[in-house]
Amino acid sequence: MDKRNQTKVVFGFIIIFSLLLLLILPLWNVEIIEYDVTSDQPYYSQRDIEIVMGITENTHILNITSNNVEQCMEKLPFIESMSIEKIFPNKLKIKVTERIPLGYISFSGSYLLISTKAVVIAEQRERFYSLPLIEGVKVEQFSLGQPLTILNDEHMLALELILNEFKKYDIVSNITNINIGNLEQIHLYIGKLNVIIGNIDDFDKKIAWLNSIYQEYTVGVLDLSNVGSDSGSSSAVLRPLE
Repeated sequence: MDKRNQTKVVFGFIIIFSLLLLLILPLWNVEIIEYDVTSDQPYYSQRDIEIVMGITENTHILNITSNNVEQCMEKLPFIESMSIEKIFPNKLKIKVTERIPLGYISFSGSYLLISTKAVVIAEQRERFYSLPLIEGVKVEQFSLGQPLTILNDEHMLALELILNEFKKYDIVSNITNINIGNLEQIHLYIGKLNVIIGNIDDFDKKIAWLNSIYQEYTVGVLDLSNVGSDSGSSSAVLRPLE
């Protein structure tokens, strides 16, 4: 090898060594500069996210990839969506949207906490949230972070619709029970007020009506089965408890 080629080889080794040295300098260690959570009451802390993503004070920014995000989504069922943004050389922004707890379903001695689309976000021995217990649903199996497997497809569709409407109103925290065992005679209960929903048709109008008037009534039977109906009386009917 002539002297010129030897110089090139040495120079190449110097460049490679310099790059490798540069990549292991502390300036590449991850620093989270923004942690944004979309949730009224966040379930997970920033530290929870760091642990699942494997972020420590010595974590290299290049080791943080979409795989870390997927891992969080799999292991933390309250997370609905998550994104990361890298800013040269080591800054990291994390944005998380958490699922909203909307109700409970009893299953094998415990309670399944569910969100929209009947996704199970927790299994609890006690009901820690002031949310309705949804009755009349036969659960076949479940996995955290996944929709329930329900024996009756019609019940599943009704449940998804109900949960979607619950998400819109604060009234959900006042409902103690809702029974959808008979989809033609759905009942929900607010304390001592028995609310007859009837069938699932126009449920959005019925729940909107209930949200606007429920504070005026505390005891009795409130019939909303004709609210939104094209035929018959399109109003609520209150009668005393029998």
